[in-house]
Amino acid sequence: MNIPDLVAEVVQNAAFEAQRRAVTLRTYVSDSDLRVLGDANLLYSAIENAVRNGIKYTDSHAEVGVRVTTDGAKHVRICVCDARPGVPDSELENIFRPFYCVDQARDHSIGGTGLGLAIAHRILRLHHGTIRAKNGSPKGLVVEMLLPLTDPSVSD
Repeated sequence: MNIPDLVAEVVQNAAFEAQRRAVTLRTYVSDSDLRVLGDANLLYSAIENAVRNGIKYTDSHAEVGVRVTTDGAKHVRICVCDARPGVPDSELENIFRPFYCVDQARDHSIGGTGLGLAIAHRILRLHHGTIRAKNGSPKGLVVEMLLPLTDPSVSD
């Protein structure tokens, strides 16, 4: 499946939620033909969880960017960059645990169960990929997903 097309679908479907929260949602794609093998529904869910998490916790009137690039010829990289206050470095690995919520980043009026990124983590592992988080500069959270690219001669 073509990851830029899948990301475009996720972003299009999340646009209403972003608009409702006064968040700008932008997509940046380096190559329009980046293919991976896998279950499109599961990968959609993983990307959607990261995007909706970014929208939910970012500052109003800020941007959530979704970047699709490669690291050369081996992996496609999907980065969701938001404008939230960030997550303490000591908590970055924990946000992928089921039901884990970082108190400082969580506004109880927003809700959330702490499952979205845990689900994304599991889906990426099932597809021989990885997911990690790091704090952006000067603020924000960057959720980076890496998936192995397929041989261009292999069809979906």
